[in-house]
Amino acid sequence: MLSVCGERKGRNEKDKYYVAAQNLEPNTEIKYTFQKDAEGNDENGLISSQTVEEILLYVKEVGNTDDTEISLTPIQTAPDAYTYYIRDYVGRNLEECGYLSLAGDFRDAYGAETVKFVLIPDDGSYIDPTDEEQLKKYKVTEQNIAPNTEINFTLQKDSNGEEYDNLTENQNIEEVELHLSLVEE
Repeated sequence: MLSVCGERKGRNEKDKYYVAAQNLEPNTEIKYTFQKDAEGNDENGLISSQTVEEILLYVKEVGNTDDTEISLTPIQTAPDAYTYYIRDYVGRNLEECGYLSLAGDFRDAYGAETVKFVLIPDDGSYIDPTDEEQLKKYKVTEQNIAPNTEINFTLQKDSNGEEYDNLTENQNIEEVELHLSLVEE
């Protein structure tokens, strides 16, 4: 959960806040495709793809009388398992933008594929993606690929021509540059 200034708030503080806006229209249909077992039946609860991977909520403190218009970028829903749309990271706390991959990169997932973040802090510091405390100190001020830019990929196929669920052959966007500034305390 993020405050107005991009500061990360603890889960035990959630009762002090209410949802003031979201980036997805209410009643937007979310479709799921499930992984199949050897007989072609849906695996219980193992999702292969989904049309919406994230719902961004903007929260305000209970009792806040600020009626400033809140604008969150609506991200298009994925039409299929091979097409997604770049998220709007501007204004977010860096720690909330992605995850540390096994290779030690800071990334975000788009369906079966991921994009690597190139971190560019305005103070010139090196940001260690393994240091959660350091990640919390920065917020995104700019990104080099516009929100809702289409990201496409194709999946590798086995010797029978069947697609693997999570092995990509190629993708059109590999990296997103995130420009960062220190979170004001």
